[in-house]
Amino acid sequence: MEEYEEYPRAEKQAMERTMELLSKGLSREPKEELDYAGIAAYLHNLYSGVENILKQRALQGQFNICNGLRLFLTQKAAILGLYTL
Repeated sequence: MEEYEEYPRAEKQAMERTMELLSKGLSREPKEELDYAGIAAYLHNLYSGVENILKQRALQGQFNICNGLRLFLTQKAAILGLYTL
């Protein structure tokens, strides 16, 4: 079971690093087009990290997910104002 815990741990470490980089990008002023592209990429990395952890947990049989997980999460993010459809 330990190998199943290593993947989420590594994913979490990558997400923490992304948060550090995102914080630096958000604090940089003035922002240029490239800065916004970098920020968008970091946000996408965070989303992908969460999605990957959920998929891994589902594969382990810890919970069931439907095929529409990506759509569901995207819709929830849009409702919260975090994402524009």
